[in-house]
Amino acid sequence: MERQKAKVAIKFCGLCTQYIDVSAVVRILRGMQSEIGFVLLPFSSVEENVDVVVIISSCNIGCAGRNDVKSKATHTVEVDGEIVNGKQVSFDAVPDAVATALRKALLDTASSIVE
Repeated sequence: MERQKAKVAIKFCGLCTQYIDVSAVVRILRGMQSEIGFVLLPFSSVEENVDVVVIISSCNIGCAGRNDVKSKATHTVEVDGEIVNGKQVSFDAVPDAVATALRKALLDTASSIVE
């Protein structure tokens, strides 16, 4: 029996004040999609809960991280400018920090399925 792929949704802010390279984050996520084997969805297409939602606010205001967005996922990866899941990183390190946080969230999702 084939294992069901995890569902990862991506939610963007309005990108009015862009402090990070959002396109670099998306490139990393797309590369991870084939490497790890998850389904990447735009948040606007999410009708039921997903395993992980990656919330990208391109500045530190964090406007995309509303509770109604967070409530749609078992785990979240939240980017507020140069802060990833509450940890300050350098501008250049944001894409890799998102990748690391997503790997952890997917591992947590997989282990909760096994338990």
